[in-house]
Amino acid sequence: MSKFVSNNWEIYFHPQLFGSQYQALSNRVANLHEQLPEAEFKTHATVKFFAAITIVIETKIPSDPFASHFALTGALKRYSRVKK
Repeated sequence: MSKFVSNNWEIYFHPQLFGSQYQALSNRVANLHEQLPEAEFKTHATVKFFAAITIVIETKIPSDPFASHFALTGALKRYSRVKK
């Protein structure tokens, strides 16, 4: 398992599942940055998606991982998710 630390929380993720998808998305954004003008780059859906994921992983979840807005209910109450 790969990990990084944010707000004194160790965030673990599976490198072959999430890690490879995140890296592929990062590479796609880097390619878009080289190909597109700055104004178009900032408004591209893939870039916005990558930015949103990065903010959630690095800031929102570590600031309060047990926040009620992450919690699911019913049969899935042991799990959490992030919604935009």
